[in-house]
Amino acid sequence: MKPKAIPLLLLLPALMLLLEGCGGGSQPSDSPTAYPTYTPYPTYTLVPPTGTPTPPATQVPPTLTPSATPSTTPTPTKAAPSATPTTAMSTDTTTPLELAALCSFDQSVSKISCRASGTTKGSHLRWKSSVSGWSTGPSYEFQLVEAHQLVPQVVVTLEECKGEPSCQSVEVLLDTSSIVPASEQAAGSAKPESAEEDSAVSGGQNVGHPGLVGCVEKDSTEFTHHVTDLESVNGIYPNIVTSGNWLKPNNYVWIDQDAPVYAPANATSVGLSRWIQNYLSESGSPQERLQFTVELQISCAIRVSFGHLEQLAEPFASLAPTEAAIGAITMGTYVYLPIEVKAGTLLGYARYLSLSGAADGFDFVMYNSEKSNHFVNKERYQTQGDLATVLHADCPFDYYSQSMRAEWVAKFGVSGQTTAGYDCDMAPDVVGTIAGGWFQSPHDPATDGKSLVDWGLAIRIKSDGWLNIGHPGGTLTIDSTDPTFRDPKTVFSARCFYDSSHNQFGYLKPIGDMEMAAAFGSGTCPYEMPSNSQTFYR
Repeated sequence: MKPKAIPLLLLLPALMLLLEGCGGGSQPSDSPTAYPTYTPYPTYTLVPPTGTPTPPATQVPPTLTPSATPSTTPTPTKAAPSATPTTAMSTDTTTPLELAALCSFDQSVSKISCRASGTTKGSHLRWKSSVSGWSTGPSYEFQLVEAHQLVPQVVVTLEECKGEPSCQSVEVLLDTSSIVPASEQAAGSAKPESAEEDSAVSGGQNVGHPGLVGCVEKDSTEFTHHVTDLESVNGIYPNIVTSGNWLKPNNYVWIDQDAPVYAPANATSVGLSRWIQNYLSESGSPQERLQFTVELQISCAIRVSFGHLEQLAEPFASLAPTEAAIGAITMGTYVYLPIEVKAGTLLGYARYLSLSGAADGFDFVMYNSEKSNHFVNKERYQTQGDLATVLHADCPFDYYSQSMRAEWVAKFGVSGQTTAGYDCDMAPDVVGTIAGGWFQSPHDPATDGKSLVDWGLAIRIKSDGWLNIGHPGGTLTIDSTDPTFRDPKTVFSARCFYDSSHNQFGYLKPIGDMEMAAAFGSGTCPYEMPSNSQTFYR
């Protein structure tokens, strides 16, 4: 989706978005993590409609009293020794007049709940943790149900911004050792001899995933149905995309009219999530809106998800959680149902300008446990936080026939304008160059899964042909006609880039293969690296 006021979600998987994550502070054993037993639902076989549906009239969803997780949210099978929540408060403040993150861990349901205190009216709040994704708003809740989340300690960070670059942040450290399996505690931080082997065995987020129940092993997969009516699509930013200073596995599909969303292939199960999107309107006022995500298990290795749907079709609308989740969208915010879904089945609708100008489309995400993308420091992506969602992301357009793929590629661009030769880029990093993803802390295998995924820079040419350099203080966009524009995959030495639309510069200097110095500021490019540069790491 077109980011204007906020960085948008995906993943899956969890989403994946969003939804997904692999690796932890202690590597999981070869046996899958035990997930709760789901009560079987009647087996349905859903078939595609016989004609093109007419989207129902746009409706503003009613005001909800949201809950962090649906009533069917799975909980870990390990018995907790006590139901007394452990409460932690940020050490940065001792008075509610200052910014504080008030967090508690309820080990009886393995849930972390946080709320902000001492905030300034009108400020923008952003949360993230060492084991879950980011979220915005005054509160933050998520359950620890996935293998990489079962760690002794969790770090939660709250950032408050009152307009760039006026931001401050606080951190909370919570003791979650009571839910760490005994086998994990005994194993300590031991790793398999080969990180590559570990990735192949674990399949990233695939081990123990509820959607795998009844899955089908396939030698090859083909998508036979377009996921939306192509005449409604006016642009696509194919993965791996930049979103602020992050890399994400999403494909942003932009639309200029309400659009139906269909299953691209037969699926053996469906995951459904109802959640609240917090965002800022174009005028800067806080807003929230009801959203849905649909996840389909295509094979035992492949699943796809569709984020930011505004309405679900039946029977999915009746089967979805009845309460909306707030905060990080994790596996625990979904219900998973063993429903056979045929290719072409109508899943729901995406709305044009669904977020009052903040976005106009939906996310299309594909996860493939048998695929492992190239990154300069691949070990970080194999073991830290939810980076496995990017490591195992796949280009969904490659699974269409040649003629159908060509129809999608013709949409790669923005507002009907395409960029010649543009395509999915599943290897955004290039050794020795500035291209791809960078982090604010050096890679430390001893703390993988326990430390924040502290994205620093995300650098790629976007589908509009402009160079995007996302950094901790904002984003530079360099026009392809500007003299400072360069393909980042060809920049091996120090270079300054100028964003003429915002009168800002970025001075970047690679240092070997694993580090880069960078400085950002207002005005035109300086003659040399400014003294206030920051070091970023692969």
